[in-house]
Amino acid sequence: MGEETTVLKELENKQHVVVSCSASEYAKFMDVLINKISKNFKKICFITVSKPASVLLKDFQNKGMDTSKYLFIDCTPGKSIKVKEATNIVYLPSPTSLTELAITLSYSEKVDLVIIDSLSSLLMYNTAFILIKFLHSVISMNKSVKTKILLTILSEDLNGIMLDLALFCDAIIKV
Repeated sequence: MGEETTVLKELENKQHVVVSCSASEYAKFMDVLINKISKNFKKICFITVSKPASVLLKDFQNKGMDTSKYLFIDCTPGKSIKVKEATNIVYLPSPTSLTELAITLSYSEKVDLVIIDSLSSLLMYNTAFILIKFLHSVISMNKSVKTKILLTILSEDLNGIMLDLALFCDAIIKV
C-alpha cells in the first residue's frame, strides 16, 4: 500500500490530518496524492502558498483533472499571475494574511476537503506561535461543519510544531 493510499484511508476516518514528507520526495508525493484525492472528493479547497494557483490550475488541466472541483486560494508571496477567466481562484495579498485566509475559508462554498500546501511555506512568513493559533482557530471552527482538512509539511519542519499539532489534529502521518 502506497503512502498516498494511507493518507486517503486516514481521511476516510479522521477529520484533520497532517502529512509530512521529506523535501526530496515532497513534489512527487504531492503529485500522486493530489491526483488520487481528485478522484475521491467532490469539492476541494486548495490553499497554496508554494506555487501560484494559475500554475496549479494549468498543471491539473494538463493531467486531465477536473478543475471545476477545486477552489484555489492563492497566498503566494509577490505578484501572482492572475487568471481573469478563472472563477475558482481567490487571491490573497500574502502568506501573512492569515485572518483574511480564515475569513475566506469561512465564507467559501461548502467543500469536502481543504488542503493547505504547505505549513512549511507558511512558517517562512509567520512565527510558529502565530501559525499554530491560526490552525487551532480554523480547525475549531471546522469541527461543526465536518469538512476534512489535510495539512502538509516538510518532515524537516514538523518537529518544531508536532506537539502543538497533535493537540488538535486527529492524525499525523510521516511518509
